[in-house]
Amino acid sequence: MTRGGYQVDPNELTKFAAYLSGTAHTEITDAANSVHAANGFDNNAFGIFAAQLLAVPARIAMGVAASNLNDLASEISAAADLTTKTADNYNQNEKNSAGSFHAIDGSTAT
Repeated sequence: MTRGGYQVDPNELTKFAAYLSGTAHTEITDAANSVHAANGFDNNAFGIFAAQLLAVPARIAMGVAASNLNDLASEISAAADLTTKTADNYNQNEKNSAGSFHAIDGSTAT
């Protein structure tokens, strides 16, 4: 019996991938959309003089923040895909290993 090793539960990986692609991706995308919507504020809200100093930099900063959030959402989606593939690979490796052991002992795989 081996001790001190690790064990992977592909079902947990699949659940985590679903969380990433569902909850996390959706919330980040919603945040990006909110920043885009807020970026349409009225320049006159700063007043005539302050609008020239504050409005443009604020819009640029909000545009950068929204872009970063969109990039993060894409990376989360990619991580979810990779996590799903990892779970699939673990399942396939288990099946392959079981098949090899059954071939050696002459039993049939279930």
